Amino acid sequence: MARKSFNLTPKNLVGAERDQFYSRLLTIGTAVVVLLVVGLVGYSILQQSYIIPRQTLAEVEGTAITGEQFQQRVRLNRTRLVNTFLQYYQMQSIVMDPTFQQQIYVQLLGLQQELDPLVTGENTLNELIDDELLKLEAAELGITVSAADVDRELQTFFGYFPDGTPTSVPTRTPYATATFTALQLEMLGATPTSEVPPTATATLAPVPTGTAAPTATPVTEEGYRGLLTEYFNSQSADSQISEQAIREAIYAGLLRQAFRERLEGDVARTEEQVWARHILVATQEEADDVIARLDAGEDWAIIAAEVSTDMSNRNIGGDLGWFNRERMVAPFAEAAFSLRVGQTSDPVQTDFGWHIIQVLGHQEQPVSEEDFNQRVYTVLNDYLAGLREKYSWEIIGERWKAATPDKPSLPALQ
Repeated sequence: MARKSFNLTPKNLVGAERDQFYSRLLTIGTAVVVLLVVGLVGYSILQQSYIIPRQTLAEVEGTAITGEQFQQRVRLNRTRLVNTFLQYYQMQSIVMDPTFQQQIYVQLLGLQQELDPLVTGENTLNELIDDELLKLEAAELGITVSAADVDRELQTFFGYFPDGTPTSVPTRTPYATATFTALQLEMLGATPTSEVPPTATATLAPVPTGTAAPTATPVTEEGYRGLLTEYFNSQSADSQISEQAIREAIYAGLLRQAFRERLEGDVARTEEQVWARHILVATQEEADDVIARLDAGEDWAIIAAEVSTDMSNRNIGGDLGWFNRERMVAPFAEAAFSLRVGQTSDPVQTDFGWHIIQVLGHQEQPVSEEDFNQRVYTVLNDYLAGLREKYSWEIIGERWKAATPDKPSLPALQ
């Protein structure tokens, strides 16, 4: 059979050349896109692996805080926040008390806010700056934290005590003796409700004499080494946190503790407090009616249980226990601290309503451990603010934002 021949016309030739041209353009375009994608991926890897870790994000008196230091500490802080969140989250499903549940919920909201990458990043960068400021000040004051101190902290964490388990020393915690004045017994109807009586005498718990022999350590040196290695390996694999970063964070924590102990002497351990009870109502007319009933000799506790809108204490006579000025809103505190023991106020208005206040006690009281710790924390923060005035430091632009990791993150919660 004879083959059929095709004769290409000029029009056919032009069409073929155009198709070849578009085909080449498509090939070149695809290659360019591939190269751009590869380039971007490569640059991203280069930036994360090489550029950012070696960048200087901040300086303190010429000492650089690098991207690597920053990223390691951010991951460490995020790990702590995630673990704390999960603890509160599990606790919330166990706790039945509505007030406690609400407190836990507030804590969870706060932790979620702290886990926002930029919030964690900014807090961490300032933490690292404070670390360097404390190192400078420690050198001036002769405060030292050694590598051996860091090792001991790790040993304690894993329950390894080379010299034997240390004997616990009782803390010098003030406690109160249940002694009431005749006036207080009369006001309370001889049935006190306050957990801390108003005439309590601060007494220090006795410290045992003699030194007990240390007990055998529950963890051997070999066991401790194994636990430590496993811990460092797991942190490196799971959270990309190095052993060096963990040791640096422990060092920084011990240095802060040394400054805290130095500053504790500036914080008073006692303060002026008032022990009071109140009846809270919505209007001044209702408050005036309560005053009239009290003047007529009706029992305070019965009236409180009947009309007070403060559900937290209405069934215990409106007893608020001991409090300092800062615990109450200003109008309430001003009234309570101006009354004599046994005196009842005129109606006092606050944002919560109208209060009738009766003072049951007024004296110097030991500061609670929670309040004391908060005050020491405030003093330390003020001290750090002073160091920022004393030494030179600088955050370099907003490099830290691009350097902030968002891992580890919260796992999916059910």
